Amino acid sequence: MSVALTTSCTTEEERQFWAEFIEIYKENPCLWKIRSKEYSDKVKKNAAYDLLVEKLKEKDGDATRELVTKKINNMRSSFRKESKKVLSSMKSGAGTDDVYTPNLWYYDLLLFLKDQEIRRTSVSSMEEFADHAEEGASTRASSRSSSVCSDHDRPLAESSEPAVNSLTAGARKKTETFD
Repeated sequence: MSVALTTSCTTEEERQFWAEFIEIYKENPCLWKIRSKEYSDKVKKNAAYDLLVEKLKEKDGDATRELVTKKINNMRSSFRKESKKVLSSMKSGAGTDDVYTPNLWYYDLLLFLKDQEIRRTSVSSMEEFADHAEEGASTRASSRSSSVCSDHDRPLAESSEPAVNSLTAGARKKTETFD
């Protein structure tokens, strides 16, 4: 017998069951709070999962840890989707009356995950790369016009390090003998 967690549970009893399941999950930050020390504690995680398996066995006698993690992942995925809709409606410039209202009945029960679900904003490395390329080009141009120039700005053949020159010369001799 499989227990379905749908967006609209048919009975108040089912909602109460899932609310209790979510409460047990919430009470065990070792399962969801990534930045806590407990999150890395496998003993605590196993004990917390065992509690959730026992809870799920009330509805499904064949419940396993895999089923529990699947249910949790489904809930979190639905929560993320609803959160995205709320955030995008806020960013769209909608008034407070027009902000998206989540349809997920357990959305409010999972709000403790909100800071865990928000992704960090990414930074474009292309802009930084372009800035460094421009700086590098102007630095190389100004250093070439001055009389003092470092070895890394000179072509390899003009390098002042004898070891590098001897290596390149040795490589040239080897290629000449094989031709």
